[in-house]
Amino acid sequence: MAKNSQPLPELPEALNTPEFRQVWDMWLDYRRQHKKKPVSAYAARVLLPKLERVGVRRAILALEQSIANDWQGVFPEKVMDLPLPPLSRGVLQVGGSVSRGEGDEEDLTPEQQTSNIRKLNQLIRESFQHRRL
Repeated sequence: MAKNSQPLPELPEALNTPEFRQVWDMWLDYRRQHKKKPVSAYAARVLLPKLERVGVRRAILALEQSIANDWQGVFPEKVMDLPLPPLSRGVLQVGGSVSRGEGDEEDLTPEQQTSNIRKLNQLIRESFQHRRL
């Protein structure tokens, strides 16, 4: 059986949050569509424990950083020194909009959701450009 034909492993309990699942799915889709190289079950089994060790917020940052920088891989060690985004009781503020992780994303249109993701990716890019200066 080929590596890519195996189902991906379940998310570890520590990463199984609505915010992480959304970004994880976005990264999996990014790999399928933009890199033309879907994530194998083996790669996911190796990556998920690494992401779990850095915590859900840094794991989200690492996935978003990979997408924003057009990387094929995910490098949790590169986000260890970055400030964490403000999260309070599951509240993530992105470009002036607020997502509470309580299903309110259903109130947003797909265009608004895409806009919020683009704003977040732009913030990440700006953060990394600022650090390089």
